[in-house]
Amino acid sequence: MAFRPTAKHVLKVCSILLTQQLLRPEGVKGLCTAVFQEEDGSGEAASFEKLERVSRILSSIPANMKPEVRILVATVEISS
Repeated sequence: MAFRPTAKHVLKVCSILLTQQLLRPEGVKGLCTAVFQEEDGSGEAASFEKLERVSRILSSIPANMKPEVRILVATVEISS
């Protein structure tokens, strides 16, 4: 089966849904639980690839956010 790039509208919808999830209370914790839960029982360290992907997600600020909200979100995440 040949690789087909993901349609732009699908990427946009996924981005919006991920942003909404992350901005919910305990949203970042939920993301980390979903990504890293299989490593919990094995005692192994998380793979670099997973850490890199989560880092990229958390450092990306949604394009549709106002600059004032971006600062507020960053402040709340750091103080939690």
